[in-house]
Amino acid sequence: MKAFLKLDENVLKFLREKANKKSIQLEALLEILAQKNLEDTLVKAINQELENLNVHSEKTLLKQLKKTQAVILKRIEKDEQLVTKHHFRNTWMAYGMLTGSVLGSVLGMRANNMSLLGLWLPLGMVFGMAIGIEKDKRAKALGKQLDLEF
Repeated sequence: MKAFLKLDENVLKFLREKANKKSIQLEALLEILAQKNLEDTLVKAINQELENLNVHSEKTLLKQLKKTQAVILKRIEKDEQLVTKHHFRNTWMAYGMLTGSVLGSVLGMRANNMSLLGLWLPLGMVFGMAIGIEKDKRAKALGKQLDLEF
């Protein structure tokens, strides 16, 4: 079990008052990651991010909290291939919507009927979500999914 730096008491108090949900999510993420067998370099990088969070003033703390969570999540995805629940569904939904809007625009211009955009956008979203759900199932089967949702 790896140990992570603890946030400063003043920082924790401020976060619990102002950004309760985000601070609870960060604490839960760190708790889950502490149970995983992570590489030392990854633990050091996470601790460095937490150290940076401790030195911010109250004005910039909430913004930095969101950045810290995003950096930690990207780092564990890249290094350990660990993802949160519905990570792939949400990501692929966006890819599907983008693809659907491009296809709808192109086909709409070709057919001189831009209402095709309204058809292809939700179709792309559904196809993207289907791909993402399958990827989420595969990640869960491989034990690469964290029991946490952001």
